[in-house]
Amino acid sequence: MTPIEPRVLLLLYHSGWAIDRILKVFVQRIGSLPNAPRASGPTPDNAPKYEDFFRACEILRHLWRDGHLEFGETRHGEVPVLVIHIDPSRAEDPMVAELARVLGLPQPTTTVLFGATLRSNDPALVPIVTRSLLAAMYYASQGVDPPELDLRRGKVTRTQEADGADFDWTRVTGKILRVHHANRRPSDAFVAVSYRGHWWYIDDTDLDSKSTFSFLSQTVELLSNDVRTATPVLTLPISAG
Repeated sequence: MTPIEPRVLLLLYHSGWAIDRILKVFVQRIGSLPNAPRASGPTPDNAPKYEDFFRACEILRHLWRDGHLEFGETRHGEVPVLVIHIDPSRAEDPMVAELARVLGLPQPTTTVLFGATLRSNDPALVPIVTRSLLAAMYYASQGVDPPELDLRRGKVTRTQEADGADFDWTRVTGKILRVHHANRRPSDAFVAVSYRGHWWYIDDTDLDSKSTFSFLSQTVELLSNDVRTATPVLTLPISAG
């Protein structure tokens, strides 16, 4: 239940995982940007805030995918911090300016520092709040598609918008994890389990969900060892990240 150390994010990055998947699953807040923090536990009643966080992740993924971004570690004074280096050739890119605006930085920059514990008067550092492994699993579990009968019987929490409409969790977890249900064991499942009269499964064609399942499995293995001595793990990818 302890929030993971920020350095674990770096180890996962160097294992080949996409930067946006790492941040969405294991980071609850960057600066003032919330990533559905109440989804780190049982399904909340009220719709989460996540849009600006996801926009920051979208920009970072675009830069990472094009080879214009590196994720690393440095020191800020006496404090170890994570650092994102953006290719200086992209300094005038409107996305770099938008990233700075969304993160609350005073001006566009190709070097962004992230720290877990910060001095409140230090504008050069962006605070980061990580999730625990259990909280990350809760967050991903919001992508489970419950049977309509269970919803009608009140067995499952309904998350509602301000106007009372049901919130669609696929807006948050659609590119992270989707777990479907069926009355019979599906023949085209990547993984399936029987529970309370239904089969719950990840579709074998859903590359995003398969990636996240493998991603969480690798993190469980990583955290079962001493992170201080852990090294990047070679994996066989099932998608581009």
